[in-house]
Amino acid sequence: MNSSLADRLRALREDANFTLEQLAAATKIQKRYLENLESGEFDKLPPAVYVKGFVQKWAQMCGADSDEVLLQFYRENKFIARANVEANIKNIKVPLFIITAKHIAGAAGFVGFIIMAVFFYFNQIAATDKARIEILKPLEFNTVQHDDTIYLEARVENADRIFINDKEIQFPAETLQHDYLLEDGLNTIIIRAENGRGSVEAIRKVLRVVE
Repeated sequence: MNSSLADRLRALREDANFTLEQLAAATKIQKRYLENLESGEFDKLPPAVYVKGFVQKWAQMCGADSDEVLLQFYRENKFIARANVEANIKNIKVPLFIITAKHIAGAAGFVGFIIMAVFFYFNQIAATDKARIEILKPLEFNTVQHDDTIYLEARVENADRIFINDKEIQFPAETLQHDYLLEDGLNTIIIRAENGRGSVEAIRKVLRVVE
C-alpha cells in the first residue's frame, strides 16, 4: 500500500516532467531507491537518515518546498524507521549453535579429564617400567654377623644392571644371590638396580663382631 509521502513524491516528479531515469541522473540517487520511494517500499530503502536526504533532493529538483516535504517525511519517519529495523532483523542469521559459558565449562572439564587420564596412564607405565629390588636376605635392616661374609638374596624386576656398593654384579634374570665380604665393624651395603628409566636402591647395615 502506497503512503501519502509516496503519492506526493510521484506527483512532484510528474508535475516537473521528470522520468525516474532523469531524476536519478539529476539527484545522483540510484533509480531503484527512487522507485522504492514512489511505491512505498520503505523496507527496501537504506536507514532513515539516508532517506531524508533522498526526499530533500527530490523536492528541490522538482521545484517544491523541501521543508514541507521533509515535514511530511518526519511525520511518517516512525513508520520508515520501523520498516528498516524489521528488515534488518529479518536479515540477521541466528547461528544454529551458540557457544555459552556452560559449553565452555563443559569443554574445559572434558579437556581436564583427558589430561588427567593421560597423566595417570603415563605414570602407570612409568611405575610399571621402573626398576625394583626387594632384599629377602638378610630381611632385617640391621644385622649382627660373626662370619666374614654374609649371604645376600634379592628379588629384582625390570633391572638391566645391579650394583653392590657401586660394584656391578652379574645376576640371573629375577634373582640376586651373592656372598658379600664383610669388614670388621659396621658395614653399609647398598644394592642398586638400574634400567634405562632410572634406578632404585635398597640398604642393609651389617655389624661384624669379631670374637
